[in-house]
Amino acid sequence: MGGGATPIVPVLVGDDWNAALLWRALYDAGVYVNVALHPAVPPGGALLRTSVMATHDRATLDRALSAFAGVKRAFEAEHGPLPGPDAQPPAQPAE
Repeated sequence: MGGGATPIVPVLVGDDWNAALLWRALYDAGVYVNVALHPAVPPGGALLRTSVMATHDRATLDRALSAFAGVKRAFEAEHGPLPGPDAQPPAQPAE
């Protein structure tokens, strides 16, 4: 996505339904993220938006990363692989 420093870290999921399922699993694991679905993003560009703040200490970030890993593992065991770290969102159609 961009190379600039930002507190918003997008996690590309692709499929709207998968993004909603992951959002709920993370919420149940104690991690709140925003979910962005079509039409807020292009079709196939569903993502989770994490917000990292200065008030998040190392233990909080480690717990969130651990929850992400556990949710990803459980999701992929049931539903198949998610996009990798180099996945790119679909291009916006020209107007």
